[in-house]
Amino acid sequence: YEKGSCLTYAKNLKGKLFIHHGAVDDNVHPGNTIQLVQALLKENKKFDMMIYPEQQHGIAFPRYGESRVEYLIEHLKPVVK
Repeated sequence: YEKGSCLTYAKNLKGKLFIHHGAVDDNVHPGNTIQLVQALLKENKKFDMMIYPEQQHGIAFPRYGESRVEYLIEHLKPVVK
């Protein structure tokens, strides 16, 4: 379990991270995302996080998909030319 856990590798992550999670995800429990956030905070990592209400693992609501694309366009601008 430890080898496959993202918590094990939190200290090695680089860049500003974007974490998004469906609030009623039955595949990856939201508590696991909170554990990741705690590990990232402990390692002083930069990240943004969005929890999508009433969404499961696939986050299917169209507006949420649009907001993710908008976020990526805005935050990748300095990197993508």
